[in-house]
Amino acid sequence: MTPRLCARIASALLVAALLVFGCAGRGLIARHYDPDFYRVDVPLPENTGERNPTFLVYGDNQGCFRLIEDFSKRHNWWTWKQALIPFYQCYWLANGALGLVNGVRTSADGGKRTRLMMRDAVYEAANTHQVDFILNVGDICTHDGRRPAHWRKFLIENKTQSPLLNEVPYLTAPGNHERTSDTTWGMPNYRAVFNKPRCYSRHFRDLSLFVIDSEIICDLYRDTDDDLQEEWYRMWLISGDSTQPGWLERELAACDRPFKIVVMHIPPISFGRHFTDWTGERDYGPRIPEKRRELLNLLHREGVRLVLAGHEHVYQHNVLALTADGGGTDSLHVIVSSGGGVPLRRLPSEREYEQQRQYYQEHDYDVTCVTLQRRFHYTLVSIENEAVAVRTFEINRKAPPRLMEEIRIRAPRTPEPKRG
Repeated sequence: MTPRLCARIASALLVAALLVFGCAGRGLIARHYDPDFYRVDVPLPENTGERNPTFLVYGDNQGCFRLIEDFSKRHNWWTWKQALIPFYQCYWLANGALGLVNGVRTSADGGKRTRLMMRDAVYEAANTHQVDFILNVGDICTHDGRRPAHWRKFLIENKTQSPLLNEVPYLTAPGNHERTSDTTWGMPNYRAVFNKPRCYSRHFRDLSLFVIDSEIICDLYRDTDDDLQEEWYRMWLISGDSTQPGWLERELAACDRPFKIVVMHIPPISFGRHFTDWTGERDYGPRIPEKRRELLNLLHREGVRLVLAGHEHVYQHNVLALTADGGGTDSLHVIVSSGGGVPLRRLPSEREYEQQRQYYQEHDYDVTCVTLQRRFHYTLVSIENEAVAVRTFEINRKAPPRLMEEIRIRAPRTPEPKRG
């Protein structure tokens, strides 16, 4: 088969697919499907407020584009298969042509094998560990939340072909691919499927979860203007007015549980591709570096010691040292559990890592990267012996789940009363 014939076949596939399948357009999922199909509403178990939960955390299980992941990246070009497998170039070009077709159709067709692998591993773990709920930290199997066809794929894979969403309570944090800053299609579709606001809390005996939409600060697709983004920030997170605090300020201040966990898609501390999301180098919104500092100061002040996040497509455990009241230090642990099935990203090089570490140091962030691994994984969280136990397990097809890391986080110290 000659390269010219390969090119003709690829062109024919492109034209045929566009004529037969059309494009995945924007729209409201409620106008395309029945609520019994698209609504995810398994309730939390009874009496969860009177006991401590065990829950499973994962994220970044959205579909990806084949053209990017399986064709255009360098490792797909520089491979031993090109030299050793006969006619591999024809397969490679056809894969690129199919990726181009589905890219034009806005169909996220890549990553299915690992996405379903993680879905099945999560479902099995949820039953094995008898979890009270699953917490998805964002980018929930939809590449573009404005498109009903993307939600349809997620629902078919996780509700029709698997009992996951029908049997296990499913809490979510909006990711950037849900496009919740788009109030025409993105947010209405997210609300239709999960029936949750942009920010919400759940309270248990010794633990409270505070889920926030990180798009309120870092709007990666610029779906809204600066003025509205500022308004949302003051309303949902930090108002800048002590007489009228924002939602997160009020919720944290009113919480009397010893353990407070904040959940958000974009991690406030991370190493990797999305490090610059918070530096202000990209136009993701106004005052982003200042807002990160305000957010971290609020978490410190209110005794939050654990943030669960996603977004980086790898596993990270970073620790931010904080000056405690009365001397000494407390630590904010940032767990990035983002190996939920989307193709994994490369880890930062030594040079990139050192540049990012120096940036934190120059801006007075005392950050330690404890773990940084390129693995598919999920994380289990529970309360054990007056501490939050966090265990992360690697997933692959050839072996049972393997414990990657285990940490225990105790409640912040209570300052001793002053004498005199």
